[in-house]
Amino acid sequence: MTNLLYICSMGLKEMVIGYTSNYSDGIPYGVLSDVVTTTGRYSVPSLNTTLYRLSKEGRIVKTKDGNIKLVSAKEFSVSLDEEMAALYKRIKERFPFSNICMWNTDSIINLMHDIPGNDICIINVEKDILPAFMDALENMTNRLSFYDTDKSNIERFSSSKDILVVSQLVSQAPLREVNGITYPRIEKILVDIICENSLHFLAGSQAYDIYATAFEKYNINKKALLRYAGRRSRTEEVKTILEEIGR
Repeated sequence: MTNLLYICSMGLKEMVIGYTSNYSDGIPYGVLSDVVTTTGRYSVPSLNTTLYRLSKEGRIVKTKDGNIKLVSAKEFSVSLDEEMAALYKRIKERFPFSNICMWNTDSIINLMHDIPGNDICIINVEKDILPAFMDALENMTNRLSFYDTDKSNIERFSSSKDILVVSQLVSQAPLREVNGITYPRIEKILVDIICENSLHFLAGSQAYDIYATAFEKYNINKKALLRYAGRRSRTEEVKTILEEIGR
């Protein structure tokens, strides 16, 4: 029942993309048509119009068997501005043997419905260097810096300033390195938005929309997602979201 309620809240385009992505060889048109019309909100002509538009956009193709197949999504990437990229390099010069991950919330604006006015740069570092790291960070940047546990100040300042938030890097987190900078993979971010105080504004109902849009736009390793969710004791919460969005 809960899955059907979420389906009914989805737009037709999102519904088509969501269900089509569950079929590696393409979804039969009849199956997709049944799913769409079950909600009572959309008609077969509306489905055909949506399929035509998605085809023109290059989002779907028709297989030789006549199935509707989603064109492969792209890899998620983080794009730090020059200031934050330079900061990362200074940090690594100071802590060359520590694992450090950095990303900014601007990187997932395309997944959000409610767009924040300011950017939050999140830095994950190993637990044993946290105190020394915060002391060093104060001399490297003019941005206000807080521990992720400092929820009141994060909520107070993040609405009016670009801030830095530092938290512990969980072992075995899904990461990737590009041009000497370690970023989180999308699987890590999806779990972190329901864990981190710095991402409180993305929790709740918006998290469901972010998950749905992320699965639509990017290649996501579900096993890696659930493995990391387990590392953060959020397996059941993530599974609930996945079930609700039909993943």
